[in-house]
This record gives sequence, structure tokens and C-alpha cells, in this order.
Amino acid sequence: MRAACDDIIRLLFVQALRRLFSRPDAVPSWLAGLSDLPVARALGAVHADPGRPWRLGELAAIAGQSRSAFSGRFTSCVGMAPIAYAARWRLRLAAKELATSSMAIGTIASRAGYQSDSAFHAAFRRETGPDAGGIQARSPGQSRMVGAHQQGGGQRAVTSSGVGK
Repeated sequence: MRAACDDIIRLLFVQALRRLFSRPDAVPSWLAGLSDLPVARALGAVHADPGRPWRLGELAAIAGQSRSAFSGRFTSCVGMAPIAYAARWRLRLAAKELATSSMAIGTIASRAGYQSDSAFHAAFRRETGPDAGGIQARSPGQSRMVGAHQQGGGQRAVTSSGVGK
């Protein structure tokens, strides 16, 4: 009986979301994009492989549409162009990694699909405001390689207080 009730609640929730996003005055968002099958396919691809350097033609092919038709449809549903969405999604995932892991910024940048740390830092600053190094989670007294501080041919660790060791 409990399983049947859970299934009914799920169905009602899905129906409510469908009704909400099928209204002509629905707010564009990635959630609204999920209600449009071609856009949902492209969103699924971007979310499955966020570090990939997506091109409009690739996403349009996944959606089964021409580039111009897909771009217009995606922008209408999601509220931004497909490549801008992919870039923003990558940076959001990178911000989460910066805040919750001890991975080096260069590693996070590479996983997010950036070829260089400087390109990552510039895109991150443009999207979020603060520098990527300022977001990175630090616990008190923890030493971690935050930047490439060259001194005497080696790197020196920077603690959460910013003082080198």
C-alpha cells in the first residue's frame, strides 16, 4: 500500500510540473527545458559530459534539429543560448568542487574543460565575481597548494591565512 501511495504522489508531482511549465507565461529555466524533448536531450548531453567543449552543431544534432531552430528553441525554453548554458553549467560545477574539495585549482579547471588556468580564472571571475582561489574551501590550519607560487625553483604551500610555508 505504501509503494502505491508513493507512486501516486510522484505522478501528481510530475503532472504538476508539466502543467506549470506548459503554461505560456512559464519562466525559462533548465527545468522548463526538460519539458521539451529536443532541449531535454541536449541538456542531458551537457550534464552528462560538462567538460566537453560543446559546439552548437553537436547539440543541435543531439536534439535532431538544425542549428538555428535548436538555438532558438533552447534559448526560448532555458533563457540563454546553448553554449552559454554549457559554460555556465561547467563553472557552477567547478565552483562546487572548489568549495567542497581539496583538489588543486588547475585540476578542477582541467576537469571543467579549460585548457589553461588563466582561461578558467577569467571565465570564473566573469561568471561568479570572486576569484576561484577565494572560493576554494579551506579548513583552519590546512595547507594546500592554492596558486603556483614559485620560490627558489619550487612551489610553496599557502595556508588558509595566506601565509606561505
